[in-house]
Amino acid sequence: MRGLVLLWLLGRVGGSVAAETRLTLADVVLHGVLPLSELPRAIAPASDPDCLASYLAGVAPHSPLWRMSPPASAETALPLLRRRLVEQMVAVLGESVRDEATAFAQDFPLAVEWEGMVDSPLAEADFVADWLAAHADTAIAPFLHLLLAHRLQAAQRWAPPQMQAGLSRRFEQALAPVLVSRRPAVACLARELQKRQPRQP
Repeated sequence: MRGLVLLWLLGRVGGSVAAETRLTLADVVLHGVLPLSELPRAIAPASDPDCLASYLAGVAPHSPLWRMSPPASAETALPLLRRRLVEQMVAVLGESVRDEATAFAQDFPLAVEWEGMVDSPLAEADFVADWLAAHADTAIAPFLHLLLAHRLQAAQRWAPPQMQAGLSRRFEQALAPVLVSRRPAVACLARELQKRQPRQP
């Protein structure tokens, strides 16, 4: 099922964590489908343990994030990803953002398949940027800046050389507000994204 390749890489393969990749916490929070019960053994050893602790402290014991598994089919993928996106925003920013998070997730043009294509993550990034511009006072802004930076970073990975500099600038602009966030989980996720960003010549 080619359309779910990226989901399996960011989730589980055959009931166990994929051997092909070691996740970062940012991958799990911003795009993954891994149940949080598997998180400690799945993320890369270089991940900041304090960042992981800050993030997990915000996840309620009853949160479905603890038990959400990868989708069984392409038909169930998008509803699951939308629900998970809402729950991640709640985990990072608090229960008070649930309604706004739900409204955003319902319209967000999530793509099940990226597979080396710049267009899909870039379309998601453009939507986030437009949402932020139209909702200047949104309570979910810290998460959306992280989401925007993550999608721009993904787009940059597959973009042709002539797009690299522009995507890199947009990434830096998206990340700047959350690098200085007073929310520990937000700031450390921003630093994680910054750490893995390729340097421009």
